[in-house]
Amino acid sequence: TPEAAGSGDAPLAVQATIAGLSPARTYHVRLVANGVAGADRTFTTAPLPPAVPGISRLSAVDRTPTSARLTARVDANRSETSYHVEWGTTTRLGSRTPDATIPARDGGVPVSVPLAGLPAHTRIYWRVVATNAAGVKRSGTASFTTLRAPTGITLGLFPDVTDWGGTVSVSGRVHGAGVNGLTVALEQATFPYTAGFQEVATVRSNKAGDFR
Repeated sequence: TPEAAGSGDAPLAVQATIAGLSPARTYHVRLVANGVAGADRTFTTAPLPPAVPGISRLSAVDRTPTSARLTARVDANRSETSYHVEWGTTTRLGSRTPDATIPARDGGVPVSVPLAGLPAHTRIYWRVVATNAAGVKRSGTASFTTLRAPTGITLGLFPDVTDWGGTVSVSGRVHGAGVNGLTVALEQATFPYTAGFQEVATVRSNKAGDFR
């Protein structure tokens, strides 16, 4: 908006306030008086200061009985940021991964941290911790369960010989890790054995993997 500078022959100092500028950007300015433009000058606005990192979108993928890959998005918020995962089999955590680094930038970037050597069929609790010049950010605690790892099954009959129409007790054990509560199906093939095996009963294994 034009402003009056008054009258007279002596040089007069003038000033103007400009608002709504973007951070870290170069602007060109010049003074125009009575239609005569002064020299072009430039200035650069200051960048925004860094802020504490942001963490979002926690997820556990590629799960196996002993491993998983943990993913998240980390916003460095304009400062070089280091991050790691804290994890454990309780909410007290207790273990952590090595630090990795994100260069200074603005906006979330996907990160991925592998975990190995985990116990099978166990709930794992974890969170992401990110640190930069502005401070430390800890995500909320997430969890996932590693997969079961059955390795085999044994089967026994009692009695092993019975009369036609008699009763046979079938029992056994599922071996491996995470065998509690597995569904065990009993299949049978009847004479003349042309129809193949058909499921006739199911039962769940106990904590030791035993079933009957």
